[in-house]
Amino acid sequence: MIEGQELKNEEIRQIITNFYGQNGEIRDFDFLKNFGELLLEQNLILSVYDKDDNEVFCVYCMHKNKCNHTIDNTKEMMKNLNPKFKGTFVEKKLTIEKNDMYLGYIKLGYYGPYFYNKSDHNFIKTFDNLFIVVAILSFVTSIVVGIVITNKIANPIKKVIKRTKDISDGNYVDKIEVKPSLKEIEQLATSVNVLAYNLQEQLEIKKQMVGDFTHEFLTLLPLCKAILKL
Repeated sequence: MIEGQELKNEEIRQIITNFYGQNGEIRDFDFLKNFGELLLEQNLILSVYDKDDNEVFCVYCMHKNKCNHTIDNTKEMMKNLNPKFKGTFVEKKLTIEKNDMYLGYIKLGYYGPYFYNKSDHNFIKTFDNLFIVVAILSFVTSIVVGIVITNKIANPIKKVIKRTKDISDGNYVDKIEVKPSLKEIEQLATSVNVLAYNLQEQLEIKKQMVGDFTHEFLTLLPLCKAILKL
């Protein structure tokens, strides 16, 4: 904003310099009057002095109340936008030179070191409101995304917990069906499925061994009875 104001000051200086004639004469006072009023609408107070420090033009002399009102409004606007803003009325002195001749200088008064005009103020207010809306939407979106991600992680873990409970109850047959999610959760589900499969295999082996022992025992039982009779 400060750099922009400096550029604007230089543009104003150039415009007024071009207003002077080749010999340094003032060509049209109406131009200064109209230009000064135009700058006042932009919260700038223009004064022009000749090389002898005589006042050539002063918009404050023409519109004293309006100038004071403009400064007060600018001050209030800046305070509303930033209560900590520390500004004051400043005047920039810009020399007027043409064809290597010193013609005088300009004084530009405004509330500084920088200020916002009405368009800037409206833009900032709109941006602030937009920022609030975006912040609210971002907050809501983060909650929704958080819930989705939590469910995506929690649901497979719940399936693993249920499956381990089934295994502890002796159910080794069912498997955990987990949709592709986190790699660690998939590995956990696979490990539980492998554990259930191994326990089922061990159970089958035990059943087979019990069956074999029972068969052999029943086969040898008549022989043992005959031996005992002898």
